[in-house]
Amino acid sequence: MLFENIFYSRVINFLILFFFLLFFQSLISDWITILGARLDLGIFILVYLALNYSANEAVIFGFIWGILLDVLNPSLLGLGTLIKVVLGFALANFKSQLYFETSLPRALIIFGAVIFNELVYNLVALNGNFTSLANLFFRFTLPTALYTSLVGILFWLWRDKTRTLKAGAQ
Repeated sequence: MLFENIFYSRVINFLILFFFLLFFQSLISDWITILGARLDLGIFILVYLALNYSANEAVIFGFIWGILLDVLNPSLLGLGTLIKVVLGFALANFKSQLYFETSLPRALIIFGAVIFNELVYNLVALNGNFTSLANLFFRFTLPTALYTSLVGILFWLWRDKTRTLKAGAQ
């Protein structure tokens, strides 16, 4: 009975999610990088939480995930946290004005979230140097946004298909 309640706890689910993300970010993400484009799984999960759950979950996830990433680069401590909290809060509060019933709008939301995250972070990190920012945008940010959006489309197609199979089985 005790273990049954533990597995359904949201806190335990969040801890498992964070450990998986840390494992992914530190060990796996370098292996699946394609020509400088990396999968931004943290932003993908932030968008997923913001669109499917309340603003509280999205903001808490964005805060903790941002702090964990900012610890790796302490010179800009708090910047990633601020960006992810604002992104989670904005998406969660404006989801009623967004159409995200199919995979393409969801992918566009992920694309915009990755672009926003990378542009704001790099703009501050480069002290407003737009020449370097343009180089980073076309070389890393744009491919990363496309890669993460493609994975998002595949995830939501799989999720929708499994939901229809479960509904059909009942």
